[in-house]
Amino acid sequence: MDVCINCGQELAIMERNRTECWECRDKATESYSDDDDVELAG
Repeated sequence: MDVCINCGQELAIMERNRTECWECRDKATESYSDDDDVELAG
């Protein structure tokens, strides 16, 4: 069984070649996007 390294949720068939589930990947992408906005403004 493949599980997400962040939340431990079982990965869907489409996610099995990844280390994170879609929800955790989306959260990470949003966080990085927010960080980029701050750097550009500064």
